[in-house]
Amino acid sequence: MLPLPLRQMVETERAFAARALVVGWKQAFLEYFADAAVGFDGDAGPAKDQIRRNPDPPRDLQLLWEPRYGDIAASGDLGYLTGPVTTINPARNGGTPRYSTY
Repeated sequence: MLPLPLRQMVETERAFAARALVVGWKQAFLEYFADAAVGFDGDAGPAKDQIRRNPDPPRDLQLLWEPRYGDIAASGDLGYLTGPVTTINPARNGGTPRYSTY
């Protein structure tokens, strides 16, 4: 049985991934990232500002991900998740999926 804080983190990640299928990944990131989250895309500014600066993704782009492994500190206030990602863009390579890990 997973510790409660880790289970909550996994459930939140799954809800986040499901939300991305409804509103798109960019909007889901804006909804789920904490206002204090720090991004590392070229500078260490607020993550939400970095996401907002990115162009909107194509409407038919699908970003699918699922937590498969993770851990959490004994204090329950710091943890991580990792898992597979599938990116499907019908306008690129005939929609051939691309695979990665987050």
